[in-house]
Amino acid sequence: MYEQGLNVEAVEMALKADDKLRASELLEITAEKILEEQDLAQLLIWRKKLPDMIITTSPRLIVIFSWTLALTQQLDEAERLMAQMDRLLSLDKKLINEEISGQLFAIRAYIARGRGNIDNAIALCLQALEKLPLKNFVARAITYFNLSNAYMTLDKVSLARDYNKLSFETARSSGSVHLEMLAMHEHARIEQS
Repeated sequence: MYEQGLNVEAVEMALKADDKLRASELLEITAEKILEEQDLAQLLIWRKKLPDMIITTSPRLIVIFSWTLALTQQLDEAERLMAQMDRLLSLDKKLINEEISGQLFAIRAYIARGRGNIDNAIALCLQALEKLPLKNFVARAITYFNLSNAYMTLDKVSLARDYNKLSFETARSSGSVHLEMLAMHEHARIEQS
């Protein structure tokens, strides 16, 4: 099913066959696309179906499900899951590359903004953008959106506009209608101020 582009169905089939390892492998490959489409409910369901032992041994799954938890405002749970990365690092430092590191900075920035720690959120966003590859459109678009929102909170409308534009352009580059809509919503909010 995965070969035909039926990502959700492929993961579901693996879970129904009780092949949790195959389901986790498929999730590692396809979850970013599912995250981009904002199917957070589906990702939360899968998180419950996969054993913690499988999730917490995969840096990629830790990132995917940490994003899912953060975006659904389950901030404490997202932080607990990200703490598992420290355990993995103690086993093998090579498990974390620049992209994973950038993703973790981006998630922590999202959590910081959600908790009202705006200055820390901005600093973490900037660190994330230094590490995230240009091809990682989803994390970059969300990080630009996060910066836009943070600067709006500080009433720095010009900076908010600049980062919103980057969020929109990044979403457009990825072909993500969902992320474009999010950027357009933020744009409307900025222009109303």
